[in-house]
Amino acid sequence: MRKSICIIGIVLFLIFIWVDYRNYYIGKSFINYHILPFDLRTECLTYKKKVNGKYVSIMDFSFVYNKSEYLGNGSAIPNDTYHPLFYVKSIIGYYYNKEDMIIKCEDTKFVVHYLRPTLRNGEVAFNEITIINKKELLNYKYISTSMN
Repeated sequence: MRKSICIIGIVLFLIFIWVDYRNYYIGKSFINYHILPFDLRTECLTYKKKVNGKYVSIMDFSFVYNKSEYLGNGSAIPNDTYHPLFYVKSIIGYYYNKEDMIIKCEDTKFVVHYLRPTLRNGEVAFNEITIINKKELLNYKYISTSMN
């Protein structure tokens, strides 16, 4: 009896870790697995907003970098200057591999931009990429952060 309870506990624990690992990429994980480059961490806040008399689920996805800074709704790009080119409205998704990452986001004017994190003076900075090579994206895994 004790053996079966122990085995059931281990199986449930492994299922929890598997589900948590899958949720890591969309910001709903309890554990930071340190998989993304530049020590970026995903965060997600889901809340309900009343629109036309109905409650609609809103998912606010963001990245946390440099241990406490935030890239998401309202972030200025580039993030290390006083004169930003645009402000992020939402993060649509991101491409990543072991060494690099490309973030697909939308600005407040609903224009899609691509950002690449770089290390500058020991801290992470985000620069806009103007030309995207589709063949280059084949070396990346894509994660969609939208609710659709």
